[in-house]
Amino acid sequence: MWSATGSKLYFLNANPPHGDAGDLHSWDPAGGEVTLNRGLMSYFWPALSPSGTTLIYDVYGPPTPDGCAGPPQLWRIDLGSGAISQISRALSTQPVFIAANVVWSDEEQPIACGMSGSSAPDGKVLSHDLTNGSDAPVDVAQAGPNVLTSNLVDAWTN
Repeated sequence: MWSATGSKLYFLNANPPHGDAGDLHSWDPAGGEVTLNRGLMSYFWPALSPSGTTLIYDVYGPPTPDGCAGPPQLWRIDLGSGAISQISRALSTQPVFIAANVVWSDEEQPIACGMSGSSAPDGKVLSHDLTNGSDAPVDVAQAGPNVLTSNLVDAWTN
């Protein structure tokens, strides 16, 4: 994914190749390639903060007893230090920044192992406040049916 200025690229150097785990790298013309974090266990649906200092992504947990991928939870990487931390224990996917310190994501519920894994969106959107660590449901009823973050292409914050 490109930074907001378009001058820096963030990418996963997958290990094994074509996998979903590995090392997070950045590249820019002036500084070349830099390893930001080694050994991410899972890396899906990344979203870059408007300030360009934080990257939010989904981590799918260890496989369930029936062989499905574990349910997704949101994590963040501080792009300055490379430190990672879990944002929420709520099951959710496809994060989108809607403000400098607020992320929306599609809530998921556990399901029997299937094509989508061990969880699936339940039609609700969650708000995650990165400042105080709280989660709250988002009332999207006025917007119409099936409003999910997976349907958002982008959001502009100021």
